[in-house]
Amino acid sequence: MMGAFRNWLLLACCLFGLAAWGYHAYLLAWPKRVLVVLDNAYPMAPVWDRVPALLRSLSGARYTLYALATDKGPVHGWQPVLDLGATQPYAPRDLSDLSRRIPAAWQSAATATWLITNAAPAELPTDGDWRVVPVGPAVTPLSNESRTR
Repeated sequence: MMGAFRNWLLLACCLFGLAAWGYHAYLLAWPKRVLVVLDNAYPMAPVWDRVPALLRSLSGARYTLYALATDKGPVHGWQPVLDLGATQPYAPRDLSDLSRRIPAAWQSAATATWLITNAAPAELPTDGDWRVVPVGPAVTPLSNESRTR
């Protein structure tokens, strides 16, 4: 009786290990691709110091590659982490035809597209399937004195 259980357990562990290895190999060969579009217009200047930390928090997931572009053009291609480089806010904001300023090959390869901005909802692009990641001023918690008023 115990010999049959041992054989079943050994077979089950081997099959589980083989399936896990196969899935790992599949994900290494075809990772998820996330296109991150960063608004780097003048209105982003007040919150620009928060952008590097936000990019670090968004990137680094296993089996995921990231490409970074701004509303002005590409920054870097597919890699495991997002790297802002020397990008700084400049020029007026124009998110209206954003999908035309990003390489079409990146858009077609991406499984998800994120837009990092502090723009008002009325300024957001209507074309494309964007997940908007807001970046804004830090929220200060209310003190006990201001809560009682």
